[in-house]
Amino acid sequence: MAFQVSPGVQVREIDLTTIIPAVSTTIAGFAGRFQWGPVDQRVTVSSINDLNEVFQGPNDDNFNFWFTAANFLGYGNNLQVVRVVNESSSKNSGTSQGILIKNTDDYESKSATDLDNAGFFAAKYPGSLGNSLFVSQSDNTKVTLPEFGAVPTAAATLSSSTASPMGTISENTTTFGFVIDKDSKEIVASTSSTGDLVTIGAFGSTPITGVTQSSASGAVVNAFIGNTTIQTTTNIGGAVNDFVRVVSGNTACVLKITGVTNDDISGSTMDFSDFSSLFGTTSDTGGSLDFISQLSIGTTLSGQSGSGNGFATWRFAENFDQQLPDTSFGAELRGSTNDLVHTIVVDEDGLWTGTKGTVLERFSGRSKANNAKDSQGRNLFYVENINDNSEYLYWADHTDTAAFARSGVASDGTPVDWGGAAAAGNVFKTMKKNLYASLTDGLEAAPTGDDYFTNGYDNFQDSETVDVSLILGGPSVGNQAKSIVSMVNARKDAVAFLSPARDTVLTSTDAPKAGRVAAANIVAYRKGENASPSGGDVNYSTTNLNVSSSYVVLDSGFKYMYDRFNDVFRYVPLNGDIAGIAVRSDIETETWFSPAGFNRGQLRDVVKLPFNPKQAERDNLYSNGINPVVSFPGQGTILFGDKTLQSKPSAFDRINVRRLFIVLEKAIATAAKFSLFELNDDFTRSQFRGLIEPFLENVQARRGITDFKVICDESNNTGEVIDRNEFVASIFIKPARSINFITLNFVATRTGVNFDEIAGVV
Repeated sequence: MAFQVSPGVQVREIDLTTIIPAVSTTIAGFAGRFQWGPVDQRVTVSSINDLNEVFQGPNDDNFNFWFTAANFLGYGNNLQVVRVVNESSSKNSGTSQGILIKNTDDYESKSATDLDNAGFFAAKYPGSLGNSLFVSQSDNTKVTLPEFGAVPTAAATLSSSTASPMGTISENTTTFGFVIDKDSKEIVASTSSTGDLVTIGAFGSTPITGVTQSSASGAVVNAFIGNTTIQTTTNIGGAVNDFVRVVSGNTACVLKITGVTNDDISGSTMDFSDFSSLFGTTSDTGGSLDFISQLSIGTTLSGQSGSGNGFATWRFAENFDQQLPDTSFGAELRGSTNDLVHTIVVDEDGLWTGTKGTVLERFSGRSKANNAKDSQGRNLFYVENINDNSEYLYWADHTDTAAFARSGVASDGTPVDWGGAAAAGNVFKTMKKNLYASLTDGLEAAPTGDDYFTNGYDNFQDSETVDVSLILGGPSVGNQAKSIVSMVNARKDAVAFLSPARDTVLTSTDAPKAGRVAAANIVAYRKGENASPSGGDVNYSTTNLNVSSSYVVLDSGFKYMYDRFNDVFRYVPLNGDIAGIAVRSDIETETWFSPAGFNRGQLRDVVKLPFNPKQAERDNLYSNGINPVVSFPGQGTILFGDKTLQSKPSAFDRINVRRLFIVLEKAIATAAKFSLFELNDDFTRSQFRGLIEPFLENVQARRGITDFKVICDESNNTGEVIDRNEFVASIFIKPARSINFITLNFVATRTGVNFDEIAGVV
């Protein structure tokens, strides 16, 4: 308080309106195996559709994990999923070879050498699904020969009657050629054999099936495709005044030229403008061999007179409305040219969509300039733009000019490498040819036990930064399950939901075991001993869940359900459902209500159970802390127990009590943080009681507790406690209990008996 010298009124505010914040009880965490998606990273999904979009659908390898997550999402809408892989074996597919890139953070930490090994592109995430990805790319590159360089811009009509000799060739040692795809009219490498491309081997190589070739040097090569003949005419190897004549069919043609070496061409780039000095001019065109740029059979390759660019022959050009990628608005303002490139991603094998060749995504007009922006100021640089927005790809090696940029010097100066800045006079390098690349070598290897926990559930270890209240175990058994138990015991604010080992209730062929045997097996798994009867079905002395914890719930096994993604029926663990109905109970009532029984314990999508426990089997299970799931004719499939794995009898051997105390402890602990560094005096202690008691009264009114008492005064905050800078509050709780046993006394009496007289006797 400020010191006042003369009389006056001073206004102070004291905030006593602080309330205890609500805590979430419906957020679940799960680590498992999936086909796709980031690895070793928590991803929140809110629906089965989200799960399918991020991690893709189930398959024969991962359905136990996938349906655990999906079944939970049938009841709740907040699940944090961590994908787990075998990090020593799993790989992202690439255009060169596979490497492991777990997630975006991992990608950004990779060295240039690591990314170079992947090739030009890498799949966004590890797994064999990436092998179905096909990426193609075009800029305003000129039509090119595979080995040598660009076709000129002239666009004369293709002639089959070229007349006069075309000059002298000084050396006759090198053969090269190219192939035009019969559908796209795209010029591709002569060694390509992908899809429906017509491929002719170079002279001296083994031709493809259906191609005949004479043994004589420089002989005619004919390929017959249906009714169309693709032909190269004779060339007289080594003779002066050699020339090549092209004969085209209706859909495709092949050109081969012999007798030219790099020594004949200045520099390392060879384009057809260079042929004019070697061959002279043709009599019917009045120009050089520029007519070879017109091999799209009667139409200009570009669709624009005189351009001669390769974009129009790109088989995916129609997906971009034939808009030539040339120069962006931003680059033009900075004085640069030739910075735009189109990229398309295709489902080559149909693994993503079910239809081969489906376009998955397109990136139109991304810039080679690292400082490029669109008209709204958004990043247009192709590397960052694709990395940030593609659901399927990372750029791996964008600096490989051997693959993406033509060599040599352009007539207008030295071209700028991709990834350079747009600036006055900069001309960005063009591609050698349009890119067509299949991704390969992707692999999702099964995680080991260590991978499964260390790289998966470790993401949920820190209770201060990760807010989850339920942990799904999926198919976790043995040491993996025990690791999950250790985690929730350490957190003390979450409950783990687990199912027994698969072989407790199912044979190796997934045939259900007899109910008596299955119940005995589950108990043996729970206690860590040989199963009974008959000397034991399986020895669970090493693989078991022999633990005691009030933070763990164990159900009776599996359910048989329909997998609509693969049109099959499968047995899947129940723990996703059990955690789900706990969330549903929270939403419909309160956390401290038991999720079991006919009112709140109804399970969804159950075709059948591998065994339906009878009363004697339920007795055996329940006495060992295992909650039976039971199908009642006409009434549904019900969670018929609410125990935890607390071994000693106490209030905490019930799910509702454990979760009640988690709510109370978490909420009050959060509120107590605001007392840190305050003075430990009557005012602070009174303020704390004034905060806690109304909260507990509210919980009591909502039937969570029957009575409570808060002690926070000088009796437990003694001088010694205060001197240690401690603050102590003791909160006594009488939790509400669920009904597990109902006794109905039906008493028959004589006619003349007064009920009031005998009511207290029976």
